[in-house]
Amino acid sequence: MPFRIDTFKIDGKPVKTPEGFLRVDAVVTRSGVFRYRSMDGSERFELRSDTEVFDEKSLKTLVMVPMTNDHPFEGLVTADNAKALQIGFTGERVRAEKPFIKVPVVITDKNTIADVEAGKRELSCGYYCNVEEEKGNYKGELYTHVQKNIRYNHVAIVTMGRAGPEARLKMDQMDLFRTDSLGTDIAFMIGKEVRTDSKHSNTKNNTNNFNKGDQAMPNKIINGIAYEAAQEVINHCDNLEKQVADLTKQVATIEADRDAHKDRADKAEKEVKTMPQKINDQVSARRELETKAAKVLAKDTKFDTMSDVEIRSAVIASRFPNIKLDDKSDDYVTALFDSAINVQPVDPSSVNNKILGDSQRQDNSQDFHTDEDIDPITARRM
Repeated sequence: MPFRIDTFKIDGKPVKTPEGFLRVDAVVTRSGVFRYRSMDGSERFELRSDTEVFDEKSLKTLVMVPMTNDHPFEGLVTADNAKALQIGFTGERVRAEKPFIKVPVVITDKNTIADVEAGKRELSCGYYCNVEEEKGNYKGELYTHVQKNIRYNHVAIVTMGRAGPEARLKMDQMDLFRTDSLGTDIAFMIGKEVRTDSKHSNTKNNTNNFNKGDQAMPNKIINGIAYEAAQEVINHCDNLEKQVADLTKQVATIEADRDAHKDRADKAEKEVKTMPQKINDQVSARRELETKAAKVLAKDTKFDTMSDVEIRSAVIASRFPNIKLDDKSDDYVTALFDSAINVQPVDPSSVNNKILGDSQRQDNSQDFHTDEDIDPITARRM
């Protein structure tokens, strides 16, 4: 929100209070078209309409605001600097006498009182407002911009306007300040002021005057539009923009993590839905494996302590003791296991009986077969 300074002059007769304070009524501002001069020399004409100037919310901000001797170098009066800067205050009775606004002011600082008595009698409001580009004609005066939402911060006592004697204000047909030809309707934006001193004190010799060669205010580019602002404001905006950029990156990272977690959660949900069937299949497969192996292995075999691979290996070792399974693939072990299950073991006693009872056969060794004579893949006798 831009900050503005408009200069008017104490128009009443100051009165000393018993405490030595100076009390006086003053015109502090008015409605109308104001000419603002930027530091680069360009000009703009801003309308302060009756609607905005005499808005109740705006007028209330002139009640009991601090007064200063010259405008603060910082631009604003705040709780941090008020003790050092404040030399008085405005009263509670703000009067709208269109097109003017009048308010009583009380000056409590003795050095400032001496300045006023010596002729330092101009008042300059420091205030915020929204400035919008808009062209038009107000009571015969052309304007290029309008001020809205006017909110006052302080009222300063100054020696002269920012541009020197030509910064005197001439109010329509009433010359409140002087009768010479220097009166023009000008108010200046507050900027990076160049002062003749660098300290803030309310001594008579320290009037905080401005030089005529004011420096240009730096610009802040927002959405392609250049705005004049104090460097502190620009630095603050830059910091906020950096914070926004950092937060945007953090949000993007969080959103990416969220999407990744959601994808994993979706996959896990699908797996959970199929888990009962998988468990049933595994239990059935295990039961079938143990049933088959039980036909081959000893009855006291503890299957609950054996893995599937160990069970298959034990069956294969029982049927084909000469076959080594080192470095064999799982597919090979599974196929060999199936063959081992299908092989029918030969009862040695029946073989012996056959040999002893067959006197007709000359070569009995040809009828005797062991598991080693069986092809492990085809389960046929060799």
